[in-house]
Amino acid sequence: EAAYHGLAGDVARAIDPQTEADPVAVLAQFLVAFGSAVGRTGYYPVGSRRHYPNLFAVLVGPSSKGRKGTAWDWVEALFRGDRDGAFRRAGADPQWAATCVCAGLSSGEGLIKAVRDPRFAKERDRKGGEEKQVCVDEGAEDKRLLAVEEELGGVLRAMGREGNILSAILGQAWDGGRLRTLTSTNPLRATDAHVSVLGHVTRQELCRLLGQSDQANGFANRFLWLAARRSKLLPDGG
Repeated sequence: EAAYHGLAGDVARAIDPQTEADPVAVLAQFLVAFGSAVGRTGYYPVGSRRHYPNLFAVLVGPSSKGRKGTAWDWVEALFRGDRDGAFRRAGADPQWAATCVCAGLSSGEGLIKAVRDPRFAKERDRKGGEEKQVCVDEGAEDKRLLAVEEELGGVLRAMGREGNILSAILGQAWDGGRLRTLTSTNPLRATDAHVSVLGHVTRQELCRLLGQSDQANGFANRFLWLAARRSKLLPDGG
C-alpha cells in the first residue's frame, strides 16, 4: 500500500474500478511516463552524480490475460489528453506523446540516432577562403525518448545477436545520458539524452531470452521487474 503514494497512487486508484488491468501495472507505467515527460528538469543528487527520472521497468505477466497493454492504454490516454475533456485539462503533454513515445529498439546505433546531437563538418567556401563549420545534421529536436516495447522478447532476441551493442548503449542511457560509439567511419554521439524504457513480456520468454551475461553485467539490474495480473473481470467494460 505504501507504493501508492501521492499523485501516482491517486491516479492508479481512480483508474482501478474501470479496468481489468493490475493497479501495479497502471502505477508503474504512470511513473515511467511521468519521468519521461518531465525530462531533465529535475534530479536527485547521489554523491557527485545526478539521477534523472528516466526509469526502466518491465511488466511480467501472461499474454492477453495479464492486461499489461490495457494498463498502458489508460496511461497513454492520460498523457496524450485525447480521452475526454477532463484528461485534456489535466495538463497533458500531447507533443511528448506524439513525438517522444516509440517502439522498435533493435540496435544501439539506432537508439543514439533517435536522440543524436547536431553534427558539424568543415567546409571551404568556393572562392578558396578559410574553412568554416557547417551544420550537416541538426540532430534531435527533443532528447526525451520513451521506448514502449510491448513485445520485449523481440528486443532481447536482437540483443543476443553477435555484434549488437544495444545492451551497452541502454546502460549508458540509464547511467547519465551520454551515448556514443567510437567507430572511425561514422561515430555517433548524444549528450543529455533522456531515455526511458517500458517493456511487456511473459515469464516464459523472459526466462528463455534474458542471457546470463545480461543478468550479471548490470543490464537487468537497471530495470524494475514487476508481476502483472488481471485484477478483476469486467465483461461489460468499465
